[in-house]
Amino acid sequence: MRLKKLILVFFSLGLFINAYSHGSCLVSDSCHYNSHKDSLTSNQAFTPDDQTVFICAGRHAYAYHSDRNCSALSSCTGEIKYTDESYALYTMGRRPCCLCWSNAGPQCKDDRNTGDNPDGGSGSLAEKKAIVNSTIAVTAITLNVLVLSNDVYYSPALSIDSKSIDGKAIAGFAHNFGFRKTFDRAALEYGVVYSSFNYQNSYYINDDLYTYTSQYNYWGFNISFVHNIKSSFIYKHDKVYGGLALSGFNLNNTPGLGFIVGDSYEINNRLKSDFRLFYSQRIFQIQVGIIFNYQKKYIWQRWKEKKQ
Repeated sequence: MRLKKLILVFFSLGLFINAYSHGSCLVSDSCHYNSHKDSLTSNQAFTPDDQTVFICAGRHAYAYHSDRNCSALSSCTGEIKYTDESYALYTMGRRPCCLCWSNAGPQCKDDRNTGDNPDGGSGSLAEKKAIVNSTIAVTAITLNVLVLSNDVYYSPALSIDSKSIDGKAIAGFAHNFGFRKTFDRAALEYGVVYSSFNYQNSYYINDDLYTYTSQYNYWGFNISFVHNIKSSFIYKHDKVYGGLALSGFNLNNTPGLGFIVGDSYEINNRLKSDFRLFYSQRIFQIQVGIIFNYQKKYIWQRWKEKKQ
């Protein structure tokens, strides 16, 4: 009965977090508003709390613009929308336009059409090669990790970023998943984190207050080492553990050290439930997840046994 309840709790929690974290939105005619307002033009008065920027909704656009009439937007065949700078930078992965931002620096992008991308955006050959090379590298690393690890884990979590936007704390949900290399009484964990936060924004147009919600979705990493402290602490087959973590899954992906304390419960010889608290310089998480052991012996160990 206890096993069925644990599985039901994990399944329900995963569905809830997945439904909550899906979807993102730009500020446009049909999105974010508590009251209706058409898209802005450059002649309207606009005094936002955050810098307002303009983007081309074309598939190959890379930049965000400070001016609605920027010459780089003239080649945009898609819809021109506006949003706040934080959303364009962190959620959409856009970079400041090289033309209309004077202080953009070397990270700027140019949306002027070069002829190969009709929706706007240069799409250089070097960038395409970099994507291919990155894909090959990630695939090779993943295969090596898969062979050398013992466990996979997945932990949905309630996540609080204490210094995310304008120094304010925001709460959201995160999905932690990755691999584990197990030892006698310890484990090395390495994986990625997908976080989703909602942030309330407000601004004025002609003395009228408008509010909308921006969703910030971003990826990060987590490397941790945990060690068993006590067995059979609460139940017969549970183990209390603690450890240290190097994480980079805040809004700016700033690496930081964290502490872990948790309790795992052995459901069977392959599957464990896992509850842990994670605390770092910026992030606090309450995680409830599962750990699955997919190989107790490595491939070369099994080959050696077969030969014998």
